Amino acid sequence: MQSIIFLLGGIMLVAGAVLYMFEPVILAPAVFAAGALFYVVMQWMQTYEGNNITLIRLRKIQLLSGVFIMLSAVLMISNRWVYDIFTLFKIDIYNSWIIFLFIGVILQLYTILRIDNELKIE
Repeated sequence: MQSIIFLLGGIMLVAGAVLYMFEPVILAPAVFAAGALFYVVMQWMQTYEGNNITLIRLRKIQLLSGVFIMLSAVLMISNRWVYDIFTLFKIDIYNSWIIFLFIGVILQLYTILRIDNELKIE
């Protein structure tokens, strides 16, 4: 069941990001945020019980990556639903969610490849 939710979250993340180009107001942020929640929560539920310090470090980086993905979901929502409030304070957050998503994805790719390599060695 966890792997299905994990896969569904990943698909919803991609679908929300692509859908944002066509319908950026309500549907895309909702799909992206739900996908981020599914993906990150399932990733946080996974644990490593070993003593390999490299895998522990990579796991912490992976959890940090999840924080960046969740932050990008929050920024995507605030980009469209409360953008007018931020313009009062002269804070330009328009499309800044893309930067946090990019950081999160790069960290995810790095940790996935490195964890797989370390598990093969171990």
